Amino acid sequence: MAAPTPSEDTGVAAKPLDQSPSKTGLNLEFRKQLEELASSANDIFTQDNIGNIYITRRGLDSSLSSIALSFPLDTPSPHISFFGALHTYMQLQETKTKSDVTLLGFSSPADSTIGHDVWEGEVPVSEAYEQYPELRAFAANEDASTFSLSAMLEVIEAEDAPLVARGSPLLVDEAKATDGREVGIEEGGPVSSRSPVVSIYGSGAIDVGKATVAGYSAHIGKSFEKSA
Repeated sequence: MAAPTPSEDTGVAAKPLDQSPSKTGLNLEFRKQLEELASSANDIFTQDNIGNIYITRRGLDSSLSSIALSFPLDTPSPHISFFGALHTYMQLQETKTKSDVTLLGFSSPADSTIGHDVWEGEVPVSEAYEQYPELRAFAANEDASTFSLSAMLEVIEAEDAPLVARGSPLLVDEAKATDGREVGIEEGGPVSSRSPVVSIYGSGAIDVGKATVAGYSAHIGKSFEKSA
C-alpha cells in the first residue's frame, strides 16, 4: 500500500513512499525511500545502532537539541502518525526555527516498539538484538542514547474529529496557543524519561503540530539565552 505523499505546496519533491514490509521484519524499501527523501530536501539523514532514522533540518542554533516528529518505521501498512509527522515536517521546511527539527522513525519490526524502547533506555540494545536479529545490521552506528531531543511530538490528523492534546504541560500549552484552533486537553498521553512529549490528535492536528514545534523552539531558544 502506498503511504500519503507530500502535498504539492510542501516544496519537496518525493515519490510515493511504499511501506510494504520485507521478509526481514524491517521495511527496507521504505527506509531507502526516506533516505532519498532526505537527500532531495538537502536534509541530514542518520541512523542509530537500533536502526532508528533521523531526518533533520538545521535550525538557527545547532547547540539546541532537536524537536522530533515521530512515527513507527516498519509497520506493514502506513501508520497514521507517519502521515502527520511527514506533513508537519514538510510544512516546517520554510519556517526558521531556533532549534533543529527532526522526522524520527522508530524501528518497529513485528509491530514492536523496540526502537523507541531502546532510545528511552528501557531495553538494552543487546537484548533488542536477541529479540530482533535483523537489527544487528545497525550495530556499527552511533548509540541511540547519544541522540537527544528537546521535545517529541506525535501528530495524528483525523478528519472531523475534535482536536485534542495529551502529554507534557509545556507542549500542551503550546498546542492550545495555536491561532484559530480550539484544542482540548485530555489526561494521560505519552510519557518519556528523556524529553517532553505530546500527542496531538484530530482535524487540524498538522497545523497545530506545526505551530507547536515553532512555538516550543522559540521557547527553548529564549530559555537557553537566559541561562547562558
